[in-house]
Amino acid sequence: MDSRILCNFYRCTVERILTGCITAWYGSCTALNRKALQRVVKTAQNITRTELPSMEDLYSQRLRKKSLRIIKDPHHPITPATNCSVCCRLAGVTAASGQKPPDSETVSSHRQ
Repeated sequence: MDSRILCNFYRCTVERILTGCITAWYGSCTALNRKALQRVVKTAQNITRTELPSMEDLYSQRLRKKSLRIIKDPHHPITPATNCSVCCRLAGVTAASGQKPPDSETVSSHRQ
């Protein structure tokens, strides 16, 4: 069979399965688990007779893409602009009012 077809099959099926939610689980894998996953990639390289990205490379690539999406999303909870607006809304302060957000003592005294 043509190596391009085999490589395409690997990339579309096997790699997709191996990297499903990789940003959530790969960071906590043991070295033994990572070696086992890399053996799958090495076997696929032998079958397809092509160079394939390592699991570490795939993890880094996906992590980078996910980080960029989070940074570009102004509504994501960890975006600095969102954090400030959420804090101000919770404290009842708007940007148009020109007020500074109250300190924690002021907020707690108003809640009592």
